[in-house]
Amino acid sequence: MWKQIKGNMYNLEVSSAGVGAMDGMNASPEALEILRGEGIDFSRHRSRALTPEMVKRAWNIFTMTRAQKNYILANFPGAEGKVWIMKEYAFGLDRGDISDPYGMGIETYRLAAGEIENALKKIIVNLDRLEEKPG
Repeated sequence: MWKQIKGNMYNLEVSSAGVGAMDGMNASPEALEILRGEGIDFSRHRSRALTPEMVKRAWNIFTMTRAQKNYILANFPGAEGKVWIMKEYAFGLDRGDISDPYGMGIETYRLAAGEIENALKKIIVNLDRLEEKPG
């Protein structure tokens, strides 16, 4: 499912897929609870596996972990130069992984959600800088 995120300065097309995901799975109850708390209804979301077509179409691919990045680079020709660990792209340094909270309880999900949110905010700023044109 493709979604549009629109704001005053941004018009980004965002999609989600996993390297270890099985197609058609629901989001975890913990993820749904956290998103509901942010006013987001994610109940219709279904997981899907990353495909070569998705990689080809993407301008940037952001992963939570180095292992995910390495998997994509090893298994999807043409992914070079557009795959980033979220914290790497956000902060310009290798600041480590965002751990997968699956099965770890709601507080671990909250921590991961906070890390993802912080990284995404900075990623959007960094993407915007690439779009800036001299006056």
